[in-house]
Amino acid sequence: MPIEEGVRIDFRKLSYFQELSDTRNFTKAANNLNISQPSLTQAIKKLEDEIGFLLFERSKRRVTLTESGERFYEANRELMKRHNALTIEVNAIREGGSGKVVIGMIESTKNWMASVIMEHYALYPSLNYQFQEILRKEDVIQAVQRYDTHVCITNYFINTEDIASQPLYKEDIVAVSKQPLSTTEAIAMKTLGTIPLILPPKEYQTHKDILDAFTIAETEPLIKFEVERFETALAFVNRGLGVAMVPKRYVSYSEQFTNLYIYTLTDPTPTRMVYVSYHLHRYLPAAITKLISLTLDFNHHQLDDTP
Repeated sequence: MPIEEGVRIDFRKLSYFQELSDTRNFTKAANNLNISQPSLTQAIKKLEDEIGFLLFERSKRRVTLTESGERFYEANRELMKRHNALTIEVNAIREGGSGKVVIGMIESTKNWMASVIMEHYALYPSLNYQFQEILRKEDVIQAVQRYDTHVCITNYFINTEDIASQPLYKEDIVAVSKQPLSTTEAIAMKTLGTIPLILPPKEYQTHKDILDAFTIAETEPLIKFEVERFETALAFVNRGLGVAMVPKRYVSYSEQFTNLYIYTLTDPTPTRMVYVSYHLHRYLPAAITKLISLTLDFNHHQLDDTP
């Protein structure tokens, strides 16, 4: 039975459907919604009548989604997320433009990101900011899709139907050592073949970028340590445990590495891309779009001039 023209689906029923889909139990869903079980049963029945197909297969032991219900669930879940995000933004507008900006980022961006935030904060002084370090690709996707963050700065290119990834910059990977490795500022990748190395974990994109360079150099790296954070890797270097391979921007913006030797790598030079990612279908207020714009402008026009 098709949906009648002009029929409006009550948003309350959609929220009931979402809760029942998540719990698969009428009693539990009703308790979570603070309504009676008969009221929930009646609301779901009315929703099915309105849309013209069954959403659930009911039995004495369990409740399961029908094939049509599964498709409806995916669409409704997106609607719920957008509704929740819009509610947050509306509340922020009611409070006079105040609110919270949530930014996901990788460790190596923390220094230059401070410059962007200084400029943004001057434009929106009533805003609060929350920063989350998000390193794994699946965590970036989840944070954006679940609206946990407004934007993510990441070195993963994410190509999905609901996430946009705009390139910020390409950066070189450099070698950092406690002891001198050469009399020049550049060394070939082949020279690292017998040196204990400290790299990001193998599931990280930066690890893969480094291995690609070693493959081109026809050299097998001697990987002794895999650590998530560059800060930890450089602490290991300070203890003489090996040579770390880290993004050039990470060490260029910091003054704490003056006691270490930093070498440009050649033949080939390992590089990685950094992107700004955000949800394509999420409502983004002016403050967020301005943040994205400032981030793009800063990296396109200023990072190329850094040492």
